[in-house]
Amino acid sequence: MKVVYSLSVSLLIFLIVAETTISFKPFHVSFNRLPLAIGTLLIIAGMMFIEYQGRLNGRALGKNDVMEILKEYESTNHKQTP
Repeated sequence: MKVVYSLSVSLLIFLIVAETTISFKPFHVSFNRLPLAIGTLLIIAGMMFIEYQGRLNGRALGKNDVMEILKEYESTNHKQTP
């Protein structure tokens, strides 16, 4: 659902930035500012990629930190006596 939402918002932004005109008789679609719209979409895609990479790296770092804390807790405070 998140992908559908982001794609629809991206398409809407593209159509607005490109100043799209649509005529139905005869059917014709024209983009007045196509290079600007493509540049805007490339910038947005780059920002989304950077955010995605940050999430992956952050998740891995968080997992490693939690595992270290659990190992430290297990070795020092969690000694069982029979």
